[in-house]
Parts: sequence; C-alpha cells; structure tokens
Amino acid sequence: MKVANIRITALLALFVGVMGIAQGQIMSEEARAQKLEVSRNLLNRNVALVEKELIAKAPNPFSRGLGIAVEVVVEEVEAISGDELIKELGRQINPTGVFMFNGEYLLIFRERRARVGDMIPVMYQGEQYQIIISEISSASYKIQYDGLELQQKLK
Repeated sequence: MKVANIRITALLALFVGVMGIAQGQIMSEEARAQKLEVSRNLLNRNVALVEKELIAKAPNPFSRGLGIAVEVVVEEVEAISGDELIKELGRQINPTGVFMFNGEYLLIFRERRARVGDMIPVMYQGEQYQIIISEISSASYKIQYDGLELQQKLK
C-alpha cells in the first residue's frame, strides 16, 4: 500500500510540474490576438510582379564578376626630387648592427645580413625600390639608388 501511495504522489507531483511548465508556454488571449493580426497583415499583402524587361536588364546575381562597388579615390602624390627620395628610402633601412667576417663588414638586419653590393627592397608610398649597399664601415654605411648615394650612420 505504501508503494502505491508513493507512486500516486510522484505522478501527482510530475503532473503539477508539467502543468506549471506548460502554463508559462501558453499565450494570453491578447498576445495571441496580436500575433494573429500580424500574420493576417503579412498574408494580405499584394505581390507586385516584376516586368520581363526589367528582369532582362538585371545582371545575373550568381555571376562571379559582380561585387561590392568600391569608389577608388586616387590622390596625386607630389613628386619629390631624387635627393629627397633617397633620404626617405634611407629612413626605411634600419640595420640592427654591423660585424666583421673574414675582413669584410656586414650589416645585420633582424632576418638577414647584407654585404657591399647587396640589394635591399624598400617599400615607400606603395612602391618597392631596390637599394644597393655600396659601402660599410664600423660606424656607417652608404646606400645607392638611381645614381644617387647617401651615407647613413649606424644607430
């Protein structure tokens, strides 16, 4: 008899718990009326057909050539003289040191070393320039570009 009472009590508790959960899921009459009104308004809208001429003129939406249109603004860069250019390029070259190997000085950069005659690529205003190391001493080095030469001190 005790087992039957426990089962009935457990079923009653389960039923009350399920009803409590279901109670929170049921909408009120006002909320249900609002949802139905929104649904009716969406279903009553008229669908306008697109004319065949417009469809023929429209581009294929699956074409790979279509993309987001980006307006490109080209700014005219003021031309600088060769002397100013080599100074700007020289500012871009930042060796971390110098050392001597087999009687020859080498410039040390983070990832590489450079000897006299080596070319170093330098980016300036979106263009890449090839700068030549023309001389290296214990305290300075010289770079060349387009027949111009600039001496830089090691920092």
